[in-house]
Amino acid sequence: MILDIQPGFPSSTVTNQDVLELVKANSYCSKKDFIEINRQLNLFFNECGSGIRLWRRKATDPFEILIQTGHKILNKINKRDIDVVIFCSVSKYVAEPAHTSLIAKQLGLTPKISFDISDGCMGWLTSLSILENMSSNQEYKHALIISHEFPMHDNGAVYPKSFSFRSIKEVAYKAPALTLGEACCYTLVDMQKIPAFSHRLEFPRGAELCTMPFRNYAEFCGDIEIINDIEEFHSYYSNMSIIGAKPSLNMLNEYFKGKDINLAVHSYTKSFEKLKSFLKFKANILNYFDEYGNLATASIPINIWLANERGQLDNKELYAWCASAGLKSSIMKIDLDKNFKKSFYPNLAQTLV
Repeated sequence: MILDIQPGFPSSTVTNQDVLELVKANSYCSKKDFIEINRQLNLFFNECGSGIRLWRRKATDPFEILIQTGHKILNKINKRDIDVVIFCSVSKYVAEPAHTSLIAKQLGLTPKISFDISDGCMGWLTSLSILENMSSNQEYKHALIISHEFPMHDNGAVYPKSFSFRSIKEVAYKAPALTLGEACCYTLVDMQKIPAFSHRLEFPRGAELCTMPFRNYAEFCGDIEIINDIEEFHSYYSNMSIIGAKPSLNMLNEYFKGKDINLAVHSYTKSFEKLKSFLKFKANILNYFDEYGNLATASIPINIWLANERGQLDNKELYAWCASAGLKSSIMKIDLDKNFKKSFYPNLAQTLV
């Protein structure tokens, strides 16, 4: 059961037009090609529902946002009662030690076990699945899942590489990066009350369609020609949809047929809205991608938090659905503590740093 969700956001609002200006400033292509690139990117933004996203200001330390947000959630529970800590982010900063060790040191935590996982945007749901399997150990009472998605640092995997176009064909794999927002999120979990329902599909034949290779990737997967550059994020979103969309839709209809549910989904509002006519169930879709962008592993918990904050989360059963790099697709039942109420949280503005 989720006892609390606490997000932390940077305070700089970035529009689609701002992104296109950055693309213009960083691209090396002919004027003719840029006109077509600009047209295709505008079309992509419209089709996926991209509007604005939040990024940090240059002087803002994302780790500081993470620690400040962590202290807020620890006001709700004694630090000594946190037994398990999981860091599930796509954004990574060290190979060792585990990010959880560094975060635990700063927050004054002494968990019984802490570790990182790597599962793309699926990381949050995978963390809940791991906690479900660990819950049989009565020694573990409470867990923290940590998402820290701040990919927009200079000379990183996203900026400026994903904003630099040399040809029109690059739109096919760079466009999704331009919808990324930044945020962190802590999820406090009661491990003795985790719902058992979850279902997952895996499509490893599409594993190379969404990647972020490290510097020595060639020693491990150098034969993957689709990888374009070292430490460059890319996502062939159309190819991913061809592989995963129909099986995911069938999975949703199989398990939810005839139901009326709340469904927290990961990113791309309009893309999911297009599927509604194919759904065999009713769903109150919880998704704020148009306001916050793609927040990777933080997307689903923040969508739940926002829906609750705005009074848009009703009493129907709550489920989460995520499609992710890998390729993977998963649904999971989410139980919220009865104290998870709008009045339980600070004003949204207080989460901006």
